Amino acid sequence: MTAAQKPPRSAQNKASGGSWPVRDVASTRRMLARGEFSCLELLKEHRQTIARLNPSLNAMPTLCLSRAEGEANRLDKLLAAQRAGRSTAGVGPLAGLPYCAKDMFDTEGVITTYGSPIYAQHRPPKDAEIVARIRHAGALLIGKSNTPEFAAGSQTFNRVFGATRNPWDLSRTCGGSSGGSAVALRTSMVMLADGSDLAASLRNPASFCSVVGMRPSSHLEPRLQSGANPFNTLSVVGPMARSVADLRELFTAIFDPAGCRPDKSLKQWCVQRNRESQSRKALNSKHKRMRIGFSSDWGGLPVQREVRHQMQACAKQLAENGVEIIEGFPKLSEMRQAFLTLRGLFFVAELGGLYGTHRDQLKDTVVWNIEQGLKLTAAEIAHAEKLRSAARRQLEDYMQSQQLDALAGPTNQVLPFDLETPYVSEIDGMRLETYVDWLASNFIFSVAGLPALSLPAGFARPSPQQLPLPVGLQLVGPWAGDHALMNTAEQIESMLAPLNAPFSFPDPSA
Repeated sequence: MTAAQKPPRSAQNKASGGSWPVRDVASTRRMLARGEFSCLELLKEHRQTIARLNPSLNAMPTLCLSRAEGEANRLDKLLAAQRAGRSTAGVGPLAGLPYCAKDMFDTEGVITTYGSPIYAQHRPPKDAEIVARIRHAGALLIGKSNTPEFAAGSQTFNRVFGATRNPWDLSRTCGGSSGGSAVALRTSMVMLADGSDLAASLRNPASFCSVVGMRPSSHLEPRLQSGANPFNTLSVVGPMARSVADLRELFTAIFDPAGCRPDKSLKQWCVQRNRESQSRKALNSKHKRMRIGFSSDWGGLPVQREVRHQMQACAKQLAENGVEIIEGFPKLSEMRQAFLTLRGLFFVAELGGLYGTHRDQLKDTVVWNIEQGLKLTAAEIAHAEKLRSAARRQLEDYMQSQQLDALAGPTNQVLPFDLETPYVSEIDGMRLETYVDWLASNFIFSVAGLPALSLPAGFARPSPQQLPLPVGLQLVGPWAGDHALMNTAEQIESMLAPLNAPFSFPDPSA
């Protein structure tokens, strides 16, 4: 199977001094509140970036900019009235901020393909719950981000829109399945992006593109599951952003919609969010010395040499900043089989009907997942559920016994690979059995249901002649410890900043 044709010579980018306007949520909100620029001007800035970069990268194949322009215009009038004291009508904390929705999520009146030719012209009648919540908080939906067919696989390409390219090297994959989201963020086409994560789909592309992606704790909120089984907890939705602070804003919009009601002026939101930020900083300053459980290979998984070396550089950087590094990781038995079992069950529930009616139109790996699920017995499913519960207890017991703030190690086991390669089949000479085995560093925590977050953690070169490629550090916390994990990640993010600084961003349009 071929992911995509190689880009023309003119599209083979070289490292250059290309730069993007990198705006964060807090400062942008303050400037909008003061009237230093308008929502329309902010939208125009992102629109120009999309026009310049999206043709090379294919991150957002579907756009709804005209509708977003109308919403921005209405917001500008309301914000002007707020500043002049003529209106007490409120807005949400994300008012006016450009955002893209993963093409797995329904968007009212906007084409939603799920990456499948079967749905190439599908226009849903209403927004998925996650989209509705983010828009309710004020964000401007400006387009849909590309995804693999039915989000199956961590290489973003499909037969509807083609492949999304990694902005650090156009000949390589951006990962997936929330790959379009990661690329749109990294290149400032949007300020915020959503995604979903079954095996690795928020963390994997975040690592490959040098942004922040978080898989929240698995928990039951049926309204946020738009598939056939709203009581599923293996696949979750979550946020992606360029920084932990921005990620927290989107996390709150998704999981605390009541706390993001459009009932305040933008100035009031600035005051409230600043107060919350200062409280977190004060709490962190009183915190004891941070203890991080660290493993370069998550207990023996195959990991590419360059990734292992970068993990050691991360550990050294953290230790130099006063973090106590505790080497080690508990041995998790049968986690691979547990994941494959639960993944198969998920695909049968979600796509078993389409398999019966449109098998010939489904991607081969989607068919494989469904057929693996159809072979399962009740005993195998029950055993996988028991293993899942045991893994959570074992990991949490380890963190508690070692008094750890988080576990840390590589997000991905490999560097971004060639766009022609649909998935990794070998790591440093070790053959992998299935097309998802290279994602084990992520899916062991998906199975356990623990919150996991990928941070930019510097760069590595596959060879001296090749471009530097991003590496991600994955942080994992105990179940329901999402906010504590974000607090820890925000501190570690600042410590790792020197590892992310040396490289200027390549310009795909050059």
